[in-house]
Amino acid sequence: MKVQLSTIIAVSICLLFLIPMVIYMRTHTVGGIGSDKMLESEEFRNLREEGKSLAQMGMKYYEDGNRDKALELYDKAIQIYRQALKIRPENAEIHNDLGAVYYNLGEAVSEPIWTDDLTRSSLTEAMDKLQNALREVESGIIVLTFKDRQIAEKLGRVAVSQGHYAHINPVEGGEEFDLYVIKGRTKEAFLKAESEFLKAKLIKERYAPAYRNLGALYMRMGRWDEAVQNLELALRIEPYDKELRSYLQQIKQRSR
Repeated sequence: MKVQLSTIIAVSICLLFLIPMVIYMRTHTVGGIGSDKMLESEEFRNLREEGKSLAQMGMKYYEDGNRDKALELYDKAIQIYRQALKIRPENAEIHNDLGAVYYNLGEAVSEPIWTDDLTRSSLTEAMDKLQNALREVESGIIVLTFKDRQIAEKLGRVAVSQGHYAHINPVEGGEEFDLYVIKGRTKEAFLKAESEFLKAKLIKERYAPAYRNLGALYMRMGRWDEAVQNLELALRIEPYDKELRSYLQQIKQRSR
């Protein structure tokens, strides 16, 4: 099953653009009728299908504007997938699907992205802007653009010291720097999604959905270089994925 999540947004203050991206969830055990499928108990299969159903319903409610119901269903899906992993902790597909639900959850609890152009700001001015953004945003992504990388790094350290995620992404050919700060439940959910996708990759090295999903997540978190690396690996595994090939081309064109 291919689940369309909220649009992945790649942000630069000078260029705000949308690239649709898809987070993949499994519809069947990779490899068809093999040892993995034979190991599946009825309880495991039921949990897997229930988790998938809850995740799909959560997405539908979110797309329809019912955020509270979506969050309730995402939380239930997470609980079900956790139960499934107690039965088969080395199942890459379930780790991937759990990561996709965490990604959805992070998007659902995120406020509109906060952006600010600080290319002409002093360190003091930039620090004030960061603290204001952190006060205003309870859960979500803040992107601040700088000319001076040292200022971006100082603000990033401040954000991390306050318990938030921070990452600097060079843009405009390295002439400017976007500082991504992620806080609140969005940060928690995204980091859990990353953990699950990494586990899926470790368990099944040639499992393309995990690479693709991790790439999509890293784009959202401002880690463009790592995003491209993972998306290219996904394309190497599944070279006929035209959608992914097109998405990669867009990223590379925008990041030049």
